[in-house]
Amino acid sequence: MGYRIAIVEDDKLILELVSGFLLNSESIDSVIPFFDGQTFLDTIDAIAQDLDALILDFRLGEYNAEMLLVEMQSRGIDIPTIILTSNYNQYLLGHMIRAGVAGYFPKNIKPDELLHVIHEVISKGHYISADQFPYLKIAFSDDPLSNSKSKVDVSDRDIELIYLLATQLTAKEISDRLCVSPKTIEGYKNTLFVKTKTKNVVGLVVYAIQNGLISPDEIDLMNEN
Repeated sequence: MGYRIAIVEDDKLILELVSGFLLNSESIDSVIPFFDGQTFLDTIDAIAQDLDALILDFRLGEYNAEMLLVEMQSRGIDIPTIILTSNYNQYLLGHMIRAGVAGYFPKNIKPDELLHVIHEVISKGHYISADQFPYLKIAFSDDPLSNSKSKVDVSDRDIELIYLLATQLTAKEISDRLCVSPKTIEGYKNTLFVKTKTKNVVGLVVYAIQNGLISPDEIDLMNEN
């Protein structure tokens, strides 16, 4: 069974082009297009449980992507969300991660790369490209430490898991390395979200960097291998 995607885009030509391209992919079964944010909000409650991912334009008339994310979060709707914007700025990456996005990319992204991003976000919950990592570190380098290791009760096992998540491995790949079930990995991950008050894997990794639990330089090396 292929992926089910919703797209919110106020440029009809881009909406049709992206929808048509995705529907021609063997990995995608359906694409639900929305031309404006209000129609999307009026519909999302009924279709959320059937969606694998959401693609949002950043500016949508009276709405923007952050406003839609906040409203979805207030309704308890959690869909991996990719932002595509014509005003892409790598220095805004940290801000978008804080808002809860799973991926943030320019609209001129290559079609095949977009498919790759969608697959990574659905299978792993997030995707940060290699060229974005330095900007992610810059975005959080000046943030004050929010908690110490002892205060949040992060164990060495937790830190090992965060390192593996930072390499963008799937739960199955991590479970094979740690010799536990994928379900156990998901449980560990959700517990870490609660402990650190983060919303997704990228936020968790950034939190760990901020608080000196892991080294960003080591993460760069791990992602290059």
